[in-house]
Amino acid sequence: MYRIVVVLTLISGIACRHKAPPPVVFGGCTTSPLIGPVGHVVLVLAATPDSLLADSQGRLVSIARWSSDSLASESQPEPLRFRFTATRPRMNSAGYMTLVDTIGVATPDSGIVRFTLAGPAGSYELSVRVFAGMGLDTTLSIRRGFADTARVLVQAGGLTVCA
Repeated sequence: MYRIVVVLTLISGIACRHKAPPPVVFGGCTTSPLIGPVGHVVLVLAATPDSLLADSQGRLVSIARWSSDSLASESQPEPLRFRFTATRPRMNSAGYMTLVDTIGVATPDSGIVRFTLAGPAGSYELSVRVFAGMGLDTTLSIRRGFADTARVLVQAGGLTVCA
């Protein structure tokens, strides 16, 4: 039994020698410094209901920018990828379970990165990713009949580049 194991090990070692060596990275990796405060969401609640929304629906208008005021005055985080997912499924009027799960990309429109999220009232997870910035994950609530505003402040930096 011992001889068979040794023979198999030698054969597999010889067979693998023809493979190309793994690529070597020259120069190493560098990580850009973090700029500004940690990313977060500031929720601004609407004072009056939105008459255009259906009874069970709500809306969240999101505006994204860098968390650093000085960087935000120079540029916008783009492209920005977001995912908006209900924390639990709901039963619709036909008796089927449904789950709101929205994925999208937002780019600046007139210098502002914005995206609108709509759905039934309830709790949702918001995940935001941006090139050259740190990701942001949080939980938000959509209120029935209201169009609230979410200011999404993304921290710049933290990007690792290998040469």
